[in-house]
Amino acid sequence: MNAEDIHSNIFIMQKQYLNDSDQKKITASHIALAGVGGIGGYVLESLIRNDFSNFRISDCDTHEFSNYRQLYMTLNTVGVSKIEAAIDRIQLINPSCSVAKYPEGIRPSNAREFCENADAILQQTDSISALLVLKYWASKLRLPYLHGSRKHWLQSCSLTVAFKDYRDSSNAFEYDCKDISKRYGISENRLKEFFVCIESEKDNFELEKQMQHENAAFRRNTLQKFVDEQDIDAIANFTGGKGNEHMKNVIDKYPNKFDKLRIAPEQAMLMGALVTGAVKDIVLGKEVNTPLVTL
Repeated sequence: MNAEDIHSNIFIMQKQYLNDSDQKKITASHIALAGVGGIGGYVLESLIRNDFSNFRISDCDTHEFSNYRQLYMTLNTVGVSKIEAAIDRIQLINPSCSVAKYPEGIRPSNAREFCENADAILQQTDSISALLVLKYWASKLRLPYLHGSRKHWLQSCSLTVAFKDYRDSSNAFEYDCKDISKRYGISENRLKEFFVCIESEKDNFELEKQMQHENAAFRRNTLQKFVDEQDIDAIANFTGGKGNEHMKNVIDKYPNKFDKLRIAPEQAMLMGALVTGAVKDIVLGKEVNTPLVTL
């Protein structure tokens, strides 16, 4: 069976609810997806199975045993590049897909290329620097920007899609160092220095590492403070109601990862579906639906 016949048979069910024009829009669209691990893996899988066929994907991590919730993590892919595992999966589902890969991750030096002429920019990485760079270029190039996550990182059970339609110039990304510093715990001076890197499209790996370290420390310190002060509501939000004693035990067992261990596989799956639905709305010219779902 040739590639054309394979494609026709794979997506025959699509024709029951999409006309030829809509199907062609989906197939011809270009999606830039940063992060193909947790949520990003489910986003990619769902997009492929909807006949999205042109991708730019970025990820600089490898699979670990603790990545159990990630779609492309198996015992055979532990130690394997996440981006290569994703590409292998794409080829197994639809070999007609075109994929440009960015295994170095998103940097000031490659972000413009990654974003240019894409129909949607999807940010699903844990990298604070990648988040800022992609928002900057999505705004600069006037492209839709999406991020599937919790409503707030403390609210474990509230899932949604953050959507910024930068095609509308009134939604321009404001690089407010004070606000970003307050939200992510990164020093204003580092943020100002990084903004210069973004504008000049020049990398500063040491600066990115420092920013990531500050952000991780901020998240851990925030949770530790809630536990120390016995802020029952905050800890209940974070743990899904398991409480202060449970959080203390988690902190003791996982001192370097306790701020990011509570996304269940079904949550990652659902967020992947929410992002995919929003991307389809964008490509088909519909009003974008970003519901808030509570599990």
